[in-house]
Amino acid sequence: MEQARNAETATAQELQNVRTQLVQIAAELKAQQERLQALETEEQDLAGKIADWRARHPELDDGGLEDLLRVDDGQVTELRQRLQQNEKAIEQAKVLLQERDQRLLDHQAQHNGNLDAEQLVNALADLQNQFIVSEQQCAELRAEQVEDQRRQNANQALAQQIASAYAEYQRWARLSALIGSATGDTFRKIAQAYNLDLLVHHANVQLRQLVKRYRLKRGGSMLGLLVMDTEMGDELRSVHSWSGGETFLVSLALALGLASMASSTLKIESLFIDEGFGSLDPESLQLAMDALDGLQAQGRKVAVISHVQEMHERIPVQIQVQRQGNGLSTVEVK
Repeated sequence: MEQARNAETATAQELQNVRTQLVQIAAELKAQQERLQALETEEQDLAGKIADWRARHPELDDGGLEDLLRVDDGQVTELRQRLQQNEKAIEQAKVLLQERDQRLLDHQAQHNGNLDAEQLVNALADLQNQFIVSEQQCAELRAEQVEDQRRQNANQALAQQIASAYAEYQRWARLSALIGSATGDTFRKIAQAYNLDLLVHHANVQLRQLVKRYRLKRGGSMLGLLVMDTEMGDELRSVHSWSGGETFLVSLALALGLASMASSTLKIESLFIDEGFGSLDPESLQLAMDALDGLQAQGRKVAVISHVQEMHERIPVQIQVQRQGNGLSTVEVK
C-alpha cells in the first residue's frame, strides 16, 4: 500500500507537470500564431508601399534599384552631407542674388540708369569715406572683442574654481545624506536595503524552484516587499493582499534565501516546518503541499508538524505521538 501511495503521488505530480507543460505549449502556439499573422499583415503593408513607391518612380527599373542598393551607408552619409551643403549654398546664392537685384533696381530708380563721370567720381568718394569710417568702427569692435575675450577667459577660470568647490561640496553633502543623521538611521537603512536586495535575489532563486508564477521585488517603502504576479501581466501586489498559500510560499522562499546568505557552502538537507496549516483554505493548502512536494523532489527531507487531516492523507510517512496519560506518550512511525 505504501508503494502504491508513493506511485500515486509521483503519478499525480507527473500529471500536474504534463498539464502545466500543455498550458505553456498552448500559450506559446497562440503567441506564435499571432506573431505569424502580424508578420503577414506587415508583409502585405510593405508590399503595398513598395508597389506605390515604384508607381511614383517609374524612371527606376530593377537595375537602377540594384545600383542604389549597392551604395553603402558611408557613401549615403557623404552624399547627404554634400546635398545639404549644396542646398545651403543655393539658398545663400538666392538670397545674395535677391539683394543684388534689389540694389540694382534701387540704383536704377534713383539715377534713372544715367550717371555722368563727375557724379560717379563723387559717389565713389562718398563710398570710400564710408569705407574708412566702417574700418575705424571695425577696429574699435575688434578691440572690444579682445577685451571681451579676456573677460570671458577670466570668467571661465572663475567658473572652474566654482565647479571644483561645488564638486567638493557635493562629495561632503552625499556623505552627510548617508551618515549625517544624529542617530545614524539613514546609513543603517541603506545597509539594510542592500542586504534586503541580496535576500530578495536569493529568495527569488528559491521561489523559482517552488512556483514559477511569483517573484519578489522591493517596493512600497525603502525596506518594503512586493510580489510580482507573472501570470497577471507582472502586476505588483502588496504583502497585505497575499493569500495564505502565497504567504507560506514567500515565507519559505525567504527562509531558504536567508539560509543561502549565511554561507556559500551551506546546504539545507532537512526542513522542519510548523506554519499553522490549519489556517489555510483548501486551495492555499493544496498550493503549500505542492511546494513541499517540490522540495522533497529536489532531494530535501521535509518534516511537517501539523494536525490538519488533509495533510495526514497526503503524507505517506508519519511520526505519530500518542498520549498515554500521566504525562506519558508513545511515538510510532507509520
